[in-house]
Amino acid sequence: MIARRVLEEAQRTLEDTGVERKAMETRLGELEQHIHELERKLEEDSREFSDMELFRQRLAEEMDDERHQYQKDLSERDFSIDQTRKKYQGVQL
Repeated sequence: MIARRVLEEAQRTLEDTGVERKAMETRLGELEQHIHELERKLEEDSREFSDMELFRQRLAEEMDDERHQYQKDLSERDFSIDQTRKKYQGVQL
């Protein structure tokens, strides 16, 4: 009788442990899936960051080109103004 009770209790414990194991395996599967989703998102974000960094670099280069062109235009304008001034100052003398 005591052996039967111990056996029944052991079987219940085994069944409970089996249920817990299945629940843990299910949870583990869910967590693994979540990890894969996070890795995929990280990969996408990394690509987007790389694209944005490349865009930022190109934009900075374009701004430098524009700045240099503006400085060149100002220099040419100043030279033209000086030449015109010299021309008309020479006529007035």
